Amino acid sequence: MKRLIATLGLAFAAIIATLGGAVAQDASTEASPATGATIPPLLWISNDFHPTVDTATPVEGAVAIGSEYWIQFLDDGQLSLRADCNGGFGAYTIDGSNLMLGPLGTTLMMCPEGGSGDAFLQALNSVTSWSIDQSGASDTLVLGLSDGSSLSFSPSLAGVIWQWAGTQMGDGSEIVSAAPDRFYLSFSPDGPVVGMVDCNRAHGAYTTDGSQISIMLATTMMYCGDDSQDAVYLQNLDQVTSYVIRDGRLALAMKMDSGIILYDPVIEE
Repeated sequence: MKRLIATLGLAFAAIIATLGGAVAQDASTEASPATGATIPPLLWISNDFHPTVDTATPVEGAVAIGSEYWIQFLDDGQLSLRADCNGGFGAYTIDGSNLMLGPLGTTLMMCPEGGSGDAFLQALNSVTSWSIDQSGASDTLVLGLSDGSSLSFSPSLAGVIWQWAGTQMGDGSEIVSAAPDRFYLSFSPDGPVVGMVDCNRAHGAYTTDGSQISIMLATTMMYCGDDSQDAVYLQNLDQVTSYVIRDGRLALAMKMDSGIILYDPVIEE
């Protein structure tokens, strides 16, 4: 909790604590999954396997496309993954903190030299448990392996549509989103961001540096009605300076501890 306060400010830490009781735990602990808990359907980027440095000069016959290592647990018991340059799929079952993956399958493209796609898949096939580490600003997914080791994953802004749930202001007031499916953001891994602001389409760019974020957004200029929340939403979004992903939700903090904009993830179809 001290790290949250130092990174994001006293008001931000206080509001984030309302997202889940586990946030208030000592920073050295992990949150054990509650009965019936599921892994948030975010795109989880591996902290243990990293893209190859040089994909511009692949070995002869290799397919030089983007290399990455991630996994995403869908709500229907299915999962998606990326193992180096190959996309993958499979199923999973959860029973408390117990987790089993498989069978897993991937495309069969030849990846550039230096990748660890096979090792990543081998590790995923030996997963036996899961937990959420909340010692950092954002959650970390920890997958326990049969040999006693573990893999850790950080949540990505990309991979889902973030629907606006509401805004908690620093003075204690709250704005509840009247139409979450009409207010959303979709982040691309390489910088662009698109979305909707009520009846207007939005597009722009974003940059991150640790937990700091800058979002530059432009919208079309249609009139959405006297009751639209578009003006206050955009005004608050323009003040955003940092973010965390906690308990499956995205929280964007406005400057000077003036408020937190909250989003829920929806899987992109």
